[in-house]
Amino acid sequence: MSIRPPGEGLYRVLLRTYPRRFRRRYEAELLHAFRTQWREADYRGRGGRARFWRHVLADWAGTQVAARRSARGQGEGNEGRTGAAGPAVPQTGRWEVGMDTVRQDFLFAFRSLTRAPGFALVAIATLAIGIGSNAAIFGVVRSVLMEPLPYGEPDGVVTIWSRWRGFPKSWVSLSEYRAYLTQSRSFEDLGLWSETNVTFTDPENPERVGAVAATENLVDVLRVDMEVGRFFTREEASRADSLPTDVIVVSHDVWVRRWSADPGIVGRSVEMNGRLREVIGTSTSRCSCLERW
Repeated sequence: MSIRPPGEGLYRVLLRTYPRRFRRRYEAELLHAFRTQWREADYRGRGGRARFWRHVLADWAGTQVAARRSARGQGEGNEGRTGAAGPAVPQTGRWEVGMDTVRQDFLFAFRSLTRAPGFALVAIATLAIGIGSNAAIFGVVRSVLMEPLPYGEPDGVVTIWSRWRGFPKSWVSLSEYRAYLTQSRSFEDLGLWSETNVTFTDPENPERVGAVAATENLVDVLRVDMEVGRFFTREEASRADSLPTDVIVVSHDVWVRRWSADPGIVGRSVEMNGRLREVIGTSTSRCSCLERW
């Protein structure tokens, strides 16, 4: 059972001064608004209740004038048509009534916050932290769980790890890779890769980037497209020790950042880790640099 505010009887008396048709339409809503706002004002002590009644009386006096004018206008119009006069409710649509309710709620909330600036700052800071943290979490979830992997057929790609004593997840050795490649019948193809870091040692623009040493079939396994140039061949991988200049493939981001997406990068020699490397292509891979295994 809800407890009636102590001033509700006086407010009901004020409502009886409105035109009868206006009361029939809006009395229940006005009483509900009064009870709600009274509970808010009651928490702020005697000063809050006094300010609340000042606002109620000011609003009552202003709406009285508008209601009486509307009733007289409606009465004159009715008298000219039917010979009878009576009070009328202002002809406002649902949209206007709804927007007016939103405006009043907004003004009431704004006044409440300005009366308690400390609480307002805490509320705004809490909302900012909550919105920011939710946005950050959604960004991580979107990039990890919702966005597809940057491969041609991500549902068919798996990563194989080895398990050693004390190391439940470790890298695969070359002998294990050859065993999988020759004896396994569960995979269409297998590619080997190893993450590392390399440095473009150009004196004018040195940069350390992530790199991958890979077998020549890794782009076929991952269905990664080449934007410019090509990937290295089996012959280049097998003759890695005898070739005077190594070959590398750079990612799209590095290609744009260091060479402004110049298609003439293919065939150019760049210095990496103090050695000249020939750029033979650029790929859509996220890895900055791909070199042969």
